[in-house]
Amino acid sequence: MKKTILASVIAAAVALSGCSDSGIDSDSVDSSAAPSINDIPASSVTFNPTTAELSTPTDLLISTATGLVTIPQQGDIYESLSSLDGWGLGSPISLGVSFPSREYGTIALDESTVESADSVVLFDLTRMNQLTYGVDYIVKASSSGLTLVPLKTFKPGNQYLVAVTDTVKDSLGRKLAPSQMYSLLSDSGTDVTTLTADASQQAQLKGIQTLLTGINPVLSNFVSADSNIIYSTRFTAQKIKPVMQEVMDRIVAEAPMIGSVTSAQMALAASGVTIADNKLSSYLMGLGQDSTTAATATLAHDPLIYYAGVKLPYFLETPTAANCAVDLSTTGSCTALGSHWVADDGADGILRPGNYSPEKQSDHTVQVFISVPDENNLPAGVTKPENGWPVALYVHGITSHKETIAAMAGNLAAQGIAVVAIDLPLHGSRSIDMDGDGIYELTSTDSTTSAAYANGSSLVFANLSSLRTVRDNLRQSISDMLTLRAALTNTPVYTDSNVQPVAAVDLDGDSVSLIGVSLGSIIGTGVVGVADSYDSDSDGLAESDANNPFDFNAAALTVASGQAAAVMGYSNTFGPIVKAAFKANDSFAAAVAGNLGYSASDFIALRTTDPTTYDSLSNIAYPSFIQTFIAGAQQVVDSGDSSAWASQINSDTPVLVTQVVGNGINLSDQVVPNSIVEKGFPLAGTSGLISELGLTQASASTADATGLKVYTNFLLGKHSSLLDPSEQVGVTQDATSALAATVEMQTQVISFVKSQGTAISITNSNVVQ
Repeated sequence: MKKTILASVIAAAVALSGCSDSGIDSDSVDSSAAPSINDIPASSVTFNPTTAELSTPTDLLISTATGLVTIPQQGDIYESLSSLDGWGLGSPISLGVSFPSREYGTIALDESTVESADSVVLFDLTRMNQLTYGVDYIVKASSSGLTLVPLKTFKPGNQYLVAVTDTVKDSLGRKLAPSQMYSLLSDSGTDVTTLTADASQQAQLKGIQTLLTGINPVLSNFVSADSNIIYSTRFTAQKIKPVMQEVMDRIVAEAPMIGSVTSAQMALAASGVTIADNKLSSYLMGLGQDSTTAATATLAHDPLIYYAGVKLPYFLETPTAANCAVDLSTTGSCTALGSHWVADDGADGILRPGNYSPEKQSDHTVQVFISVPDENNLPAGVTKPENGWPVALYVHGITSHKETIAAMAGNLAAQGIAVVAIDLPLHGSRSIDMDGDGIYELTSTDSTTSAAYANGSSLVFANLSSLRTVRDNLRQSISDMLTLRAALTNTPVYTDSNVQPVAAVDLDGDSVSLIGVSLGSIIGTGVVGVADSYDSDSDGLAESDANNPFDFNAAALTVASGQAAAVMGYSNTFGPIVKAAFKANDSFAAAVAGNLGYSASDFIALRTTDPTTYDSLSNIAYPSFIQTFIAGAQQVVDSGDSSAWASQINSDTPVLVTQVVGNGINLSDQVVPNSIVEKGFPLAGTSGLISELGLTQASASTADATGLKVYTNFLLGKHSSLLDPSEQVGVTQDATSALAATVEMQTQVISFVKSQGTAISITNSNVVQ
């Protein structure tokens, strides 16, 4: 991991969160000091634009010239944040409070006055409606001020007003006061030329004065009659649609198709593996599965397996031996691996108002895995529809690969459903082998998959050294799946490399559903949300299903989640990986050193001279650090995140989400947390996404001709239960229940997809809550 890049990301994320909360304090306070309360300075909401003391979000930090956020940090603007055209869509908002110095004792906020509908008012200026405390947001007290926690994502592109009132009191029972500068600038009678001699600052202060005197009369209508506004601002939520609309326009213009179809038998022969035919059972054994596993996977039906190719527009740099090998070997990273989407006008590379069109860096022709029912051996009652087989587009999870759907392909085929899948960027066949030795230098596919993936790491895709890369790996994944979806629409006849028809591959490109697992469901939410927002004629209205080449019949999102940054930070599986990466980094040590009573250099040195003490103290500092980091990081990745796109999914698009909640013996999902509310992120985790999607719980089989929007809770099973029926010691209850969970989850997903989202079959009440 490149330490200099990570250092700027850490600092930038902390700045963006507007929060310096820490549970650690090394100050020494004289407890005998007891001054009169009248002699103690007031506690006030921090606000002084002349000294860059501003809480975020605020439109005061959006450049009128570029339309982009600028974060002042000792005069610097952090490049990693300069790609945002607005603020976060669901991260906690920190409003700083300036308390009297420690010579007066420890003064904090009175939590009972903070956690109230009267403390902070939030108003959607675009839609002209007040948000409701306890429904849309809540407010919490922290050691650094107030934290506004969204319970629903902000509407992308909308403007919001926020006001703090003097109903908030400090621990001495005194009302919070406005800062001196806020009082002056919220008064239209103040002459700003008396506040500074600097002409440019005078112009800025005049603009702030105009803003405050404009919004406060609006906000005053929504605060309680006996309270006063002591802080207010306006902020704009970042837009998510413009970039992805440009991507969809490009995909439509390039008219992708699926071609060069070859049987699994021929595909494996090219790698030196001989199998008898291209049936799934033979294919699985060719990949090294035992005969029992192959027989189980094909018990319901033994479909035919093919590979093909599709060309994807790629908007990131591709690591190669020429641009990456040397740096990778010496630093563990390279510039190409940390690339991000840039504007196609060659100006400053930032996607921004005026140019949201990303520059295509290259075309990637990638493998397509295809499973089709075998027409010569169809189960009873299954016939091929006139327009071809309906399709399930599968999106795999992080550290996985496209072929994992083979475990379910037989059961899908038994219901007359074909499967198509491609690898996510930097996974599976899209991993990077720079020297051609058969071992990928860069891959996120798990190292236990095969020897080729010995270097596998989730952090290759979830690159902590570059938050914009994380965001754009998500957006690239969405783009790739949309390209595959459009290719299904565009491909009337599937042909081999000699352009001869392959009769067995007959797919209905107008009947496509999506199945996602884990990260595949996070990305899948984005895929469907982006697809449903497609606007071909730029009239501001999404296209009807019939006119949308990206349309999905339904989406089955297993073990899905909202807010990917929070999931990575707090996952029982990935959280320790993230924590270890940070603790090994000098920038983390420098960031937390002061709160631990060390200088940055001394604490960095402690990692070598006394690793046990370093580790212990780092563990103390880490919870506060990671919470702050995630709050900032999530804002950077928002436009590629499921939470942002969930609200864009049409009301008539059926959605199923499954989550593993456990039963006390069988643990809950150990990879994607069900909920991260206790850490301050109610929109994260599976329950957060369920809320954003507006789903209702299904506990028994149900049907609705207009389409279902439901979720199911699994008492048994594990994160990978959709595809893996094996027992996981310490997680699943036992082998029998693990198998039952897989059978039930597949039954639900297949019935949902087969019915195009109008029905779900729930058969085992011992498995489902």
